[in-house]
This record gives sequence, structure tokens and C-alpha cells, in this order.
Amino acid sequence: EAFLQPGWRVLDLGTGSGIQALAAARLGAKKVLALDNDPIAGRVARTNVRANGLSRRITARLGSLPLSNDVPNEWKAFDMVIANIIAGVIQQLAQSLVEALKPSGILIAGGIISEKLDATKEALARAGASISEVKADGDWRTIVATRG
Repeated sequence: EAFLQPGWRVLDLGTGSGIQALAAARLGAKKVLALDNDPIAGRVARTNVRANGLSRRITARLGSLPLSNDVPNEWKAFDMVIANIIAGVIQQLAQSLVEALKPSGILIAGGIISEKLDATKEALARAGASISEVKADGDWRTIVATRG
């Protein structure tokens, strides 16, 4: 909420129920691509998008990063990427997460337990992200970073 600007294109990676995609659209995102590699999560996200009347602004699909060739060019660079998934997956996808961003785009990477924070920050830094802050909630950490 503190970072999203109206009119932005947002990727919600590991969307699950689509709650973050819905929030992004409600906060003014122009377009949101909600991806999950779990078919059940994809169906739930699509149902929630329709139920909230946001089908014109949110596209919920089965998939992950890097984006497949059948994804339209409009989805090749995002102003913001939200990835609330486990640290190991963020580390594995660090390069793809950063490459999915426009220059100076914002990455919000959450679902990181405190013990995995340093390794996750290092992976993102190696991929070209600049860590701007880390938010804490109990043992959980969220990294805020920018491309470049």
C-alpha cells in the first residue's frame, strides 16, 4: 500500500487466493497479472477476481517466472512485483524477479523467515536488486527492493 502508485502494472507471483492482486487493483494498479503454479490456487484466484468485479484489471493465470512466450508483451515489464512465497523460491527466482521489473521498479518479497533473510538479500543483490528496507513481523521478513 505504501509503495504502489495508481496506474502501475503489477505482478503478483504466487498469488494463491489472489488477495494481493485484488488489493493492488483496489489501490489503483492499472493492470495486475496474478500467477500461481498451483491449478487450484489459480481457479480460486480467478473466482475471487470475478466475484470482486475486477476481471478487466486482473488476469489470473497458471504460471511462474520466467514468463512463458505466450504471455502478451504488455506483461513483460512491471512497475511492481509482489512475491509472498518462501525464501528458497525467492532465492531461486531472484534473477527472474528482478528482470520482470522496469528500471527502478519495486519488488516486495515476503514470506521469508528471519533465518533465511541474509541469503535471500544476497541472492537479490546478486541479481541486481537494491534493498531499500526490510520489514519485520514476528519471525517473518519482507524485503523491499528496487531494480538497479
